[in-house]
Amino acid sequence: MSIYYRIVWDTDKNIGAAYNREMEMLPFDDDFCCFLDGDAMFLNPFFGKQLERIAEAYPECGVFTCTTNRVNCKWQIGEGGWMSNDIAYHRLISERAVKRHYLEVEDKSVVPRGQVMSGVLMLVRRDVWRKVGGFKDGMLGVDNDFHWRIMDNKEKLYLMKGVYIYHFYRNGVTSDKKHLL
Repeated sequence: MSIYYRIVWDTDKNIGAAYNREMEMLPFDDDFCCFLDGDAMFLNPFFGKQLERIAEAYPECGVFTCTTNRVNCKWQIGEGGWMSNDIAYHRLISERAVKRHYLEVEDKSVVPRGQVMSGVLMLVRRDVWRKVGGFKDGMLGVDNDFHWRIMDNKEKLYLMKGVYIYHFYRNGVTSDKKHLL
C-alpha cells in the first residue's frame, strides 16, 4: 500500500474527471490517493506517517476524510474558528487533535443525504473508487455524489479525528463564488 498526494486542478472545471485521471495512474488496487483542496494545508509535519498508520489500522475502510475549520459539513468541523486565519492558532488545534485522537476514526459510512462529506481531503483507495464507479463529471457536488455512492455500495468512509487541516475556503465568505466563474 502506498499513498499518493495530489492537489488537482482542471482548467475546464471538471474536477471529477481530473480525480478519475489521478486514480487511474495508481499502480495497485490497495494504493490510496490523498486529494487535498488547493486552498487547504496540513499543519502536522508528520501527516504522512499518520495517514499511513490510519490506513493500515483500518483495512476495511477505503475512504477517509478529516476535520477542518471551514466546510459546510458540520461533522467535519474541528475545534478551529470559522473566521480565524491565524495559522499558528490552527497549528495548535492540529497538534491537539494529533495528541488526543492520533489513530481514532469515526464511521461516517451512512449519514443523512444532507450531511455528506466535504472533499477538502479525501483519502481514497483505488479498489473502492473502482467499485463505486469513480467520480462523477463536474465541479460542484462531486464529493457529495461520491459519498452517496459509497453509502449505496455499502463501503466504509471514516472521519480521521486526529487529522485537522486548515482550509481557507473563500476566507469564510461562503457566498463568494469567484472560483466558479
